[in-house]
Amino acid sequence: MEEVKIFAPASVGNIGVGFDIMGLALERPGDEVIARFSNHPGLRITTITGQQGKHLPLEVEKNTAGVAALRLLEHLGKPSRVSTWKSTKKCPWAAAWAAVLPAL
Repeated sequence: MEEVKIFAPASVGNIGVGFDIMGLALERPGDEVIARFSNHPGLRITTITGQQGKHLPLEVEKNTAGVAALRLLEHLGKPSRVSTWKSTKKCPWAAAWAAVLPAL
């Protein structure tokens, strides 16, 4: 296997029983990552596309998804296994803010 495509659906972190469950995203919106194996050691984020992609860092240590992936690889004892990521942000800013604003 040369690459793997991962889809992470958008969701809400504050869920209660009842109608709250209707707000869960199962198919879309969400974000997509394509991870490719390479001969170069370490994890690199090569591109982030989508509406908010230009606002997110390519540096693994400054990107929340990058940090999580790096910690997972370290936990598995393979910190240099996966090399490159292409990320497509498919969750629009408005959806993200709609989930955050009521809590403020």
